[in-house]
Amino acid sequence: MDRVRATAARFATAIAAYPAGAVLAGAVYAVACVVFVPVTLLAGTTLAVFGLWPGIAVAWTGGLIGAVVSHAVGGLLGPRALAWLPSRAQTALRRVVPRRAFWSIVLIRLSPVGNFGAFNLMAGALGVARTPFILGNMVGLLPGLLGLGVLIDRVLVSVRSPTATHIVAAIAVLGAGAFIVKAVRRKPPP
Repeated sequence: MDRVRATAARFATAIAAYPAGAVLAGAVYAVACVVFVPVTLLAGTTLAVFGLWPGIAVAWTGGLIGAVVSHAVGGLLGPRALAWLPSRAQTALRRVVPRRAFWSIVLIRLSPVGNFGAFNLMAGALGVARTPFILGNMVGLLPGLLGLGVLIDRVLVSVRSPTATHIVAAIAVLGAGAFIVKAVRRKPPP
């Protein structure tokens, strides 16, 4: 896995060197989303290479394009895309996601579990309407990208300029991120 991360970082750095690097990076990000590359790896690499604000825009745009393409592929595959899921999971998805598409997409984007590419494919196969799907992705992607962007920015600042203030800020952001992930992963009471 470390070799994959190192290769992705070298590739992203090479892309960023070109004048149209952000556009090319967004396109590569979108293709990688479609082939189920973990979004956290893609976003982390993009944010580390482009920085906080340009990186968020590149990752957000690439993530949206990748989600729309995966959704379209799922729509073309139809029920075949869901065949690998247990019937209980299929029933739950069919009952909740199409009826509350916007909020389902937002909540899934906010939770740090699962493969988003696979979910996009399933949403298309379930017949989730494109407009609430896109709007849910637009809203749901931003908080995670902002949080990851701040985390990566603080860590990079503390590595480049290791003052006590920068290190404490990086540790505080890491701690807050860990707390949020743990709180989100906790199961609600029955």
